[in-house]
Amino acid sequence: MCGLVATVSFTAAPADPSLLERASDSIAHRGPDDSGIATYGPVGFGFRRLAILDLSPAGHQPMESADGQLSVVFNGEIYNYLELRQELTQLGYRFRSTSDTEVLLSAYDKWGLDCVSRFNGMWAFVIYDRARGRVVASRDRFGVKPLYRWSDGKQIILASEIKAIVASGLYSPRVDWGTAGRFLTRELGCAYLGVDASAGAIDIARARAEGLDCRFAVARVPPLPDGEFDVVLLLETMLAFRDKSALLGDIAGAVAAGGRFAFTLEAGAPLTEPERARMPDAGTVWLTPFEEMQALLQQAGLIVRWQEDQSASHRAMAEALANAFAADATAVSARIGRPALDDLVAAHRLWIEWLETGRVRKVAAAVRAIGL
Repeated sequence: MCGLVATVSFTAAPADPSLLERASDSIAHRGPDDSGIATYGPVGFGFRRLAILDLSPAGHQPMESADGQLSVVFNGEIYNYLELRQELTQLGYRFRSTSDTEVLLSAYDKWGLDCVSRFNGMWAFVIYDRARGRVVASRDRFGVKPLYRWSDGKQIILASEIKAIVASGLYSPRVDWGTAGRFLTRELGCAYLGVDASAGAIDIARARAEGLDCRFAVARVPPLPDGEFDVVLLLETMLAFRDKSALLGDIAGAVAAGGRFAFTLEAGAPLTEPERARMPDAGTVWLTPFEEMQALLQQAGLIVRWQEDQSASHRAMAEALANAFAADATAVSARIGRPALDDLVAAHRLWIEWLETGRVRKVAAAVRAIGL
């Protein structure tokens, strides 16, 4: 296992050696035997090496071709590199090392992008081709050797691990919940079902989800399909249910014994009448103390195994949404109407206030079904 980092500037800005070093250091565990940093104008390479085929300094990376026109960082193994080396030798290539990295570089020099069709193995590599003025990145057919990428339109970073991209300092980690949801539904083989009591909200969601494997229903209770399930997720939903015991009973009936149920909860004492008067659409805001929720879960045969307070991140999200709604008021009000927009912003501002004062806590929890 080795680790690579590559940066390419689309604005011709020179590669930053300190950035490459930070990113490379973050994946030092992938290659304790050797390390290397190289910059070529707008292109930069970093590498951490675990020496396997050629233990000598001749296998050092980043590696350059004999004429200096090609540079490469490569993580993986080309299983048929000896056969390729023999073929390339017959074609006039000479080798300075016994590594498959040099064979890979010569194969690209000879066959260009078609070289990968000749490779039997697992790989992730990045080549800087000065003569053609291009950077080539490739990952093996099954993704055994990872190659992650991030770009802001001005530059691109490629790396063996996401943490190297984070360590570059150019990217701030954040969760794209829409993408995360689509990933989970596709990877786990399940479909997305969106439920809302508002037919207008369902129409907007359906239009936005065009082309995705999603179903939507106008309803007040999530319609759980028949059968037993190993995992049930119920996110951003509990707040709208006044009778949580009935909902938990339905969920307990759908989760197989030993299965998991994960959810988020807006924890706190029920709203007072003055508070309900301040909150738009208060009929969908039903707070429950977490201790009471635990008791309801236990009555349903669901035992809490993990919980975490997410109030700070939830408040930050609420602030971002409120600011975004206000900043794009014209476009949003054109879609949902000005009164609905004003209620939306007011509800978020009030929610932020309650999170700041501790009136409400946002809790994420995972429970296990023990059966009754």
